[in-house]
Amino acid sequence: MNPKHILFVCLFLSEMLIFAQANARLEATQNDLSIFKAILEQGHPTLYKHTNKFSLDSLVSALNKETNSSQPLSLLKNLYKIANVIRDGHINIYPPANLILNSTKFPLTLKIIQNEVYNAIENDHIPIGATLKSINGVPIKRIISSMKKYIPVDGHLEQKRHRFIEQNFNIYYHLEYGKSKKYTIHFIDSLGIEKIVELTAITQTELNISRDQGNNIPPQFIKKSQNPYVGANSDKISVLYDTKNHIALLKIKSFSIGSSNFNKLMDQLFTEFKKHKISNLILDIRNNHGGLRANTLRLMSYITNEFYKQRTTEHIGVLEIPFKEFTLGSYYEEELGLKEKFKNHPVYNGWTSSFDNLESLMVPTKTWFTGSVYVLINGATLNEASDFALLAKNNSRITLVGEETGCSYDSHNIGLTVHYKLPHSGIQFSINLKNVQNYVSNPSVNKSSGVTPDRFIPYTFNDLVTCNDPQLTYVLQLLSNKKS
Repeated sequence: MNPKHILFVCLFLSEMLIFAQANARLEATQNDLSIFKAILEQGHPTLYKHTNKFSLDSLVSALNKETNSSQPLSLLKNLYKIANVIRDGHINIYPPANLILNSTKFPLTLKIIQNEVYNAIENDHIPIGATLKSINGVPIKRIISSMKKYIPVDGHLEQKRHRFIEQNFNIYYHLEYGKSKKYTIHFIDSLGIEKIVELTAITQTELNISRDQGNNIPPQFIKKSQNPYVGANSDKISVLYDTKNHIALLKIKSFSIGSSNFNKLMDQLFTEFKKHKISNLILDIRNNHGGLRANTLRLMSYITNEFYKQRTTEHIGVLEIPFKEFTLGSYYEEELGLKEKFKNHPVYNGWTSSFDNLESLMVPTKTWFTGSVYVLINGATLNEASDFALLAKNNSRITLVGEETGCSYDSHNIGLTVHYKLPHSGIQFSINLKNVQNYVSNPSVNKSSGVTPDRFIPYTFNDLVTCNDPQLTYVLQLLSNKKS
């Protein structure tokens, strides 16, 4: 055979192989998308609360036709598009590590206030309070808007998105615009002068140090708890005292502590409060993403003098874990629990039970705290922490201060979380199979909102530049006025 013909045949076969491989990748990716949709259709308890079957089918069909959907990042974005149509903030999609891992980070910490984006911590080149206009030539408002798709929310709870962008800006920026070692920042300083500087990416350690410098505690809180249980859980719980004014500041960053340890910790702490003659408790659960529900009930039992109720009903759409072949780990015990609790309570679209397994915990302790209680919340108060905020909202002797939480007020999907891994892309995600209807003492509250504070205290530009914590300051001023 002529050498030219041989070369032509080899090139032709090579191109055909590449084409076939590309088609195979595209088909596998489309299969991942179909599996994702099928799992939602079978297991999601409120799939069509904010959309309908026709709209969801049409969206998935359109996404399957995208020519670049064989790329992992493109598939990831398509999964987020589906999650955002469903409007369930408890669908968690985890970007593959290779898409977000980076040894260097975006060098600034940002704060979003009334749709403006500011530098939140002093930098050698950009002062605190500087208004950002663009990064690497892209307008900052376009950047923030493009990041919102990575943060599914219940309904339209934008505060959660803002808080998550502030906390995870580096991750969302890399997903949307790629990794970078240098950043050209266009900003306006406090004098109204426009400037452009080039900043080099920094390490996570450097970023953590700068953020720690931005955490200011009022000077009167100088006595730390010596409780060994606090020390063992210092990454999740901290306590400060203003013994002169009989105030305790209890910050709970997470309820993900073993119930036995949490119970001992609460017993010890409230004994400490009595010892220090604490009459005002400030409970800070801002940026708390939840944890064990039993822990929130234990805490509530220490700050109320009455029996209370948290849920009215729990609903599921399946009695068996759907698509077990794609789950991460076994859910045998959970599935048995599902069947035992719900099998005798069928309704037209699944199973609904009005029995609460943890109702026995919803009683006040014999040594409940008799002083004033203030609970600080924000848009990153989520899941069980948000449910705790609702318990506080339902109690007339507790005052909620801050901004609305990041979970729906009356109902959201929480409990029996199942983790999946899509077979081709390896992308992992989780959904909650259970929907809960919360007990709400005031039925007139807007059902599309998060748990709303009794005192809405927003974060302002002046708070930023003076390093002031407005919610904490408000409570301290309230207590000072009450004292006088």
